[in-house]
Amino acid sequence: MDISFVFVELQKPYGNITTKDGELGDTFRKGLKQIEDWQEWLEANYSSLYETFVKYKHPDILLDEEFHKFDRTRMHYSVVAGRRKDFTDRTYRLKRKIEEEQKILVLHYDNLLDTATNIIGKSTY
Repeated sequence: MDISFVFVELQKPYGNITTKDGELGDTFRKGLKQIEDWQEWLEANYSSLYETFVKYKHPDILLDEEFHKFDRTRMHYSVVAGRRKDFTDRTYRLKRKIEEEQKILVLHYDNLLDTATNIIGKSTY
């Protein structure tokens, strides 16, 4: 089985999302910092997370091999903040740059709403 882990940092939908010139505001920067902290913690403490998986799994289910050791290629991260109206062309460029360089998906809450609306009633797996 090919299992991946997705860590999502939910920040405020309103507030200091972006600056007037389209740069990321305090809310997004806080979310990106939180993801950086998660990445460091996971590398150093994955065994602790594994123990949590074992503790809460159903007793009749074995954990797949993917759960047994840390593999950063299975870790994916996203930060969600703000609304579509907060994003400018500059913000979208920064979003793509962060996704390319840091492998962090940057979204606004309208992305979540759009996706949920599109999949309601559809078979998704």
